[in-house]
Amino acid sequence: MKHYFNKNQEAQELVRGFLDLSLEEKKFTHEAHLTVAIWYLSWYPLDKATDLIRDNIRQFNVAKGGENTDSRGYHETITVFYMKIVKQFLTNQQNAPELAHLANTLINSEMGQQDYLLQFYSKDYLFSVEARRNFVEGDLQRLLA
Repeated sequence: MKHYFNKNQEAQELVRGFLDLSLEEKKFTHEAHLTVAIWYLSWYPLDKATDLIRDNIRQFNVAKGGENTDSRGYHETITVFYMKIVKQFLTNQQNAPELAHLANTLINSEMGQQDYLLQFYSKDYLFSVEARRNFVEGDLQRLLA
């Protein structure tokens, strides 16, 4: 298993940097998004956690000089999809290990792979303006959550 985080402190610092906008833009990778999602879902129910991460991703993008438009920045379907996936993942974890362990486990799983959602969405549908603006169910298969 590849260890994205060697210590829990590293995962906590990543989340802190995301929240206070000090994290370098290049460090907000797919793996970092999943780690932040785990953190939110460890503290809040799915709907509230999704609202918070949505707002914070938009803020982060703008703070780093980016935009949230129909072609760039925040993507609603990707965010909601992975929040549901992370919630499923956390439900299947027996104990509540540290954030770093949870993140490493998810990142190394099939669900944690960046292209996992392509089992549910065709690229054209996923990257449509509609899917960027609003959550849409997969056109290839539905997420059971």
